Order: sequence, then C-alpha cells, then structure tokens
Amino acid sequence: MEVKLHGMASHKLKTELFNLYRPKQVIKLLNPSGDIMVRVKASDLKKGINTVLCKGKWAIGQGIKNHSLGNEILLSCSNNNLNVNNANNGTFVWYKMAATGDTIPRVTVEADKLLKYINNGAVISLDYSEENNLLTITRDTGASATIPTLDRHPHVDAILRVSKTLHDNFETKDGMKISDKTTLTSIIELDSKKFLEATKLCESVGSGIYKLNIGENKLTISSEKDREIYSEAITVEEDKQCNSATTQYTGPFHKFLKGTLKIATNDDKPILFKTSNIVILRAPRLDA
Repeated sequence: MEVKLHGMASHKLKTELFNLYRPKQVIKLLNPSGDIMVRVKASDLKKGINTVLCKGKWAIGQGIKNHSLGNEILLSCSNNNLNVNNANNGTFVWYKMAATGDTIPRVTVEADKLLKYINNGAVISLDYSEENNLLTITRDTGASATIPTLDRHPHVDAILRVSKTLHDNFETKDGMKISDKTTLTSIIELDSKKFLEATKLCESVGSGIYKLNIGENKLTISSEKDREIYSEAITVEEDKQCNSATTQYTGPFHKFLKGTLKIATNDDKPILFKTSNIVILRAPRLDA
C-alpha cells in the first residue's frame, strides 16, 4: 500500500512531509532585452533535469514499471543557484547548481523539449519572453529553437511548500525537520557509491521495493519477491544521531546520488536523501 504525500502528506499516516568558474560549456539565460540573467554549465543543467525526472523502475500497484515523476519541471533561482524541481503525489526532488548573474523568474517547462537543445559541448542561450511565455534556445552556431513555457507545474504548491521548509538549515540538533510537525531523527551518513552498489543488487530481485533499516552505525538495505531475497549491511562511522528505524520505499533514486549521502527517516515515515546538491523526499510504502 502506497502512502501519498498530500502537499507532501496524506492517508493513514498523514505524512508531513556552486565557485562557478568560466566554463567552456555554459548555458546563458537571457532576459528579453538580451542581458545575461544567469550562467550555468550546460552539463549541470542536463544532469539536473535527468535527476528530477527520476526515470527508472518503480513499483506500481502489484508490478514494476519503467516510470518517471512527470515531464513538467520547475526552474528558479536563489542564493546564487539555479534550482530544478519536480514532484508528484509521493515524491519531491530538488537539484541545485551554481550560477552567476541575476535571478530568473520561476518558469515551468516540458523537460523533453528543453533537453533536445542542450548539448554538453555547446554554448547556448535561453531567452525568456514573459510577454509571450516562450523560451528561446540559441546555440553559438546561430541555430535556435523556441519552446512554450507552461502556466504552472501540476504540483507547484507542494514544491513551493516543501522547498521553503528544506531551503536553508533544516538540519537541527534534533534531526531533519521536513515539516512543522515532523522531524526525522534516524540519520545515517555514508558514501553514495556503497548505497548505489547495494541498491542495484536489490533492484535485481525485481520487486522495485526497497526496505531500509537504520541501526547502530549500520544501514541494511534489502528487497524480496517470491521468496527471492537480497540483503546487504553497510557499516558506517560512529554517528551520535544513528537512531533505529525501518521504512520501505520505491524509486530509482540511487542512480542520481553522488558523493557523501545522508539518509534520514523514522519508522514508516517519509525517507529523505540528501547530498551537497540534491534533496529527495519520498513517502513510505506500507504493507497492506
């Protein structure tokens, strides 16, 4: 049984849920007058878009399917970062990258259309016309494409609400505060490569459901289907906030996490994945 986040919360649980140098490969976001508003690396933007799409294997109903969060993504600026956000009823994803220049307005676009015109080896300009709701992508060769922006993201209210909560110092002495009512107190820190390797083997089981148990200086991840089980324990350095908790979730998040990873949860509560530039908040999956 999947618990959905309504504005990132609902159902029985009522879950409450970059020193940018002058790179060779950059994207320039321009305002209608032609002045550069923000500069980011094209490769970073491409990674950000793919991360918030979260394409991969998800447990849906009684089966497993290739799925994604949705094609609409939200772009915005804050604190010298360009933010890329996406969400659905059960998941919130935030990818940030270092940026220079001014801020851009909050813009919603279709990810597949924007990805078509982002080349890692090219310098491109994005010119947003608020009057016409159009985004023009221009390559340094002179070739250009124009795509329409969308009126709003289907989950914009949830994105703004959760972004506000998780924006600055949501890590407190008590844990990870994800809402006014919920603080996740079972927190473990590890190398994301170890988590990736273990989760990929769990993925081989074919259920698409991952069970995490945080114990004393240890994270155990497992998956099972039709009596086939894979389980792996990852030992970490001593952590004063390593309280015990167990939860289950679905989603291919392990594919996108890099560097030092923090995982936070409580028993049968939302699970939070955090790296230096990614925050993912996912509702738990409960046994019927």
